Amino acid sequence: MRRPQSLAGLHALERLAQNNPAHRQTVIDVLCGYLRMPVAASQADGEPTDSGMAPAGSTASRHDARLERARRVLSQAAEAPDGHSAPVPADPGEHEVRLTAQRILIRHLHRPHGVSAEQADALEPGPSKQFWPGHRPDHPRHSVDLTGAYLVDFHLTNGHLAYARFDRATSSGNTGFGGATFSQTARFREATFSGHARFGGAMFSEHASFGGARVRELMGHVWPIGWTLVPDPNRRGAGLVVPTNSVEVADNNPPARNRLVG
Repeated sequence: MRRPQSLAGLHALERLAQNNPAHRQTVIDVLCGYLRMPVAASQADGEPTDSGMAPAGSTASRHDARLERARRVLSQAAEAPDGHSAPVPADPGEHEVRLTAQRILIRHLHRPHGVSAEQADALEPGPSKQFWPGHRPDHPRHSVDLTGAYLVDFHLTNGHLAYARFDRATSSGNTGFGGATFSQTARFREATFSGHARFGGAMFSEHASFGGARVRELMGHVWPIGWTLVPDPNRRGAGLVVPTNSVEVADNNPPARNRLVG
C-alpha cells in the first residue's frame, strides 16, 4: 500500500474509533498489528523512495529531517541482539506511516492531565473526548499487544492500559512510561531499549515482567520497583534488566543508573 493511502487509512480508522467507542479496541488491535509487521527492506508494491529535499528551514525540510531521524533510529533498532542486522525500510514514507500509527495510540491511551487512574476508569467514553476509556464498566481500559514491534521514541507517559505486551519489542530512541498504570499483566520480556527507558512512577496492579530485556547503554534509565540493571556479560557497554532480588547492590554506593522509583 502506498503512503498516502496508508495514512488516509490510519486516520479513517482513528475517526471510526473516535465516533464509535465500541470499535476502539478493534482499531487499537489493527494499529498494533501494523506496528508488529516486519520492517520491510523496500516497499512491497515497488513504490520508489522519496528523492529530493525541501529548502533548508522550511516546514517540509523539518519534516524531512524528522523522517530521516526515524529511518536512522529504526536502522539501529533493526540490529538483532546477536549482532546481525535485520532489513530496514528504504522508503521514509514507511517510517511516517509507522510513526502515525504510534501517535494515534499515544494520543488516545494516556490519561488527561490532572486525572488519576481511578478517575480515568470512571470516565464515560464519548466522541468529543481525545482520551479513550473503555466502553463498558467491566472493561474501563484498553489493551495493547506490541509483541516484536519496532517503535521509535515511544512515549506513553501517564498511559492508561489494562493488559500490555511488549515482548521482544525494539524501542529506538528514548522510551517513556512515566506515570503509566497497568491494571493487568504488563510484559516487556526480551525487549530491547536502544535509548533511555524511563518507567518512573509506573504502577502495575498485577504482574510486570522484564525478564531478558536489554539496553544498549547503561546510563540514563529509570526502572520500576523490583527491577534493576546489570552489565550484559556478552555485549560490552550493554545491560540486562533483572529482578532486584537476583543481584546484590552495595548499600553505600548504589549506582544512579539503577535508580528505583515508585
